[in-house]
Amino acid sequence: MAIYSDHSLSAASPEALELASAVLAIQAAYLAKVTGELTRSEISFSQFLLLTHLDGIPALTMTSISRMMHHTTAASTGLVDRLRLIGYVQREHDKKDRRKVLISITPKGTRFIKKVKADIAATFAPALEALTATESKAALQIFQKVSSYCAGSKCGGV
Repeated sequence: MAIYSDHSLSAASPEALELASAVLAIQAAYLAKVTGELTRSEISFSQFLLLTHLDGIPALTMTSISRMMHHTTAASTGLVDRLRLIGYVQREHDKKDRRKVLISITPKGTRFIKKVKADIAATFAPALEALTATESKAALQIFQKVSSYCAGSKCGGV
């Protein structure tokens, strides 16, 4: 499935194109910060995305992970196995259905995510300090609303 087409670009409103430019600029700063930490920790971006998704939820089945990551079950198993080996996730059998394997983040995985989030926050703190309190609050509300909308498949993400 293509992410964009000539038609989708021409049909986008000027505001949507400006938002896309802003998102790309923010994403570039975010990726620059995250890439270094992931390289030092020997974690792939896919593994990082899975960890961020697992952070704050009880557990996911392997089937759910495969669907969410748009991977085969075998690829998801490899992803989870590598994270388990470094102690960032754990596998448990579902107490109600022993055939299901549940994957959850460990305290070590949660600490890693918190560190990366703190690094990203430090990157963006100066930008927020340049805003008034009202602007900062409005920006946060807008980003949260866009983020909530894009959760799942509405924006094509994980």
